[in-house]
Amino acid sequence: MITPERREILRLLEPLSELAEEMRFGQLVCNLVTLAGHTDAGAIWDIEDEELLPAIRKFTEDLMRRRASSSPTPA
Repeated sequence: MITPERREILRLLEPLSELAEEMRFGQLVCNLVTLAGHTDAGAIWDIEDEELLPAIRKFTEDLMRRRASSSPTPA
């Protein structure tokens, strides 16, 4: 059975992937692990789903904010 946390991760990854379309999926996952506070290369094996959720939300918010600030303002 898929946990509620994993279901939420999967739901949130699609819009994040669209915002970060220049990243390969592996890069995206590694960046999320780093954003969750893990710095060593083996952290990807140890990170818990509960730790990924805030990182996904924060990265999504950051990318949305960047996109909004770089959008031209209508004249």
